[in-house]
Amino acid sequence: GDKSGKDFMESVAILQDYAQKRKAYLGALWEPYYEPIALTCGDVDCDEKITASDAALIMQKTLTEDIVLPIQNKTDDWLKYADVSLDGNIAADDAAFVLQKALNEAYMMPAETNG
Repeated sequence: GDKSGKDFMESVAILQDYAQKRKAYLGALWEPYYEPIALTCGDVDCDEKITASDAALIMQKTLTEDIVLPIQNKTDDWLKYADVSLDGNIAADDAAFVLQKALNEAYMMPAETNG
């Protein structure tokens, strides 16, 4: 472009500003065509249903922080959908609760009874 920073970090700031403005512009442009998904506690793969796949993804997240859950790409507040035990972190018990919910729709996870 026609703008350049005085140093590397100022150039990075200019690029970040452009990217944020472009994202906002495109978001507003495409908003009429966007159908938001319904985010549900325990549905970390964002397929609008709780299945064993959600439990498996949560278990993978407990084993390695490097995995990015699909819910993380949908909302910055993703932890409230994955931490169904409401203890502030993702652990094996969250996966167990989600699996119980997948097997029995009537089962109430802690986040559903307390939140």
